[in-house]
Amino acid sequence: MPAADDDWRLRRQERYLQGATLVWREWSSPAASDLRAWRMSDGSVRESSEPVEAPAGAVERVEPRGWDHDHCDFCWAKFMAREIAEHDPEILAAGYTIASEKRSTFWICPSCFEDFKERFAWTVVPSEGAG
Repeated sequence: MPAADDDWRLRRQERYLQGATLVWREWSSPAASDLRAWRMSDGSVRESSEPVEAPAGAVERVEPRGWDHDHCDFCWAKFMAREIAEHDPEILAAGYTIASEKRSTFWICPSCFEDFKERFAWTVVPSEGAG
């Protein structure tokens, strides 16, 4: 059943997911060379796999810890490597992601895909290696 306008999972994702072309893909962490991290003025560390400048409030660039998971952009279901997901039914090893990006930071679980596919007018292309 399509989600209602007041669905708690909707947080303006249309800005980056409306009309997107998606692909079903196994989750993988970004290459260490693609990660950036900064220590913030409050002592926390902010990591990113996007090629961005230091965020406001950053006091120094630090070594990233490594990226071990992502979350569904709607319900926050967790995506991790298959060898971890096999041992926990709450963790997903694959999902829908932006087809044009080699390693997307936007992930959509199967349930949210079904709930929002019409609202967001997504197109799905065959997975890599499918054929």
